Amino acid sequence: MRRRSVRARFFALGTGVLLLVLAFAFKLMLPVERFLIDTTSRVLLGYDRLTLGAEISQLAPDSIFVVGRHAHEFSDIAFLNKSLPVSTVIVRDRILIGFVIESGNRSSKVEIITSPVSRVDGIFERSGISTVFQGFGAELLQAELPKGSDVQIGDTVYWAEDPSLVMGTVARIDDLNSEPFLRVLVKHAATVSTLLSVLTHDR
Repeated sequence: MRRRSVRARFFALGTGVLLLVLAFAFKLMLPVERFLIDTTSRVLLGYDRLTLGAEISQLAPDSIFVVGRHAHEFSDIAFLNKSLPVSTVIVRDRILIGFVIESGNRSSKVEIITSPVSRVDGIFERSGISTVFQGFGAELLQAELPKGSDVQIGDTVYWAEDPSLVMGTVARIDDLNSEPFLRVLVKHAATVSTLLSVLTHDR
């Protein structure tokens, strides 16, 4: 019995020490992560100023610059040159661009709504149908609707939380006999790859 109690104490002590180490490491990594975000933003902004000097000089001094973008099969991220609260809504010309997911001391990371990990509630303007749109990459979103739903190519899709913001327009509708749903592809209303600046939007 004594051996078991000693082992239990050592196990509990080891677990406690491990948790303390993990907590310390997590606390230590936060400023490192912010430093990396800020450094990346500054480097990309400097590059943009060198290559797009004339275009950037025409923007307002307090503009929020898109200083870089990182897109692959799992996510689509934009880097901004300003620190913004997490969940801040990012727009351009009344178009929903994305949401801030990480913030450094001087910069932010934005998840574009077409990112494959993105889920956004949208509404079709003409029919009023509301559904969840998943990012599809390549500046596309997709949704599944019951067959027979009133949706057409060219229909405009708005953000359900604020219908004043456009998400995109229906570009393709797949109606396969083997599938119980319509597969709807929506083209994002903005060409994110060419954006120089964005705005924030109050919810």
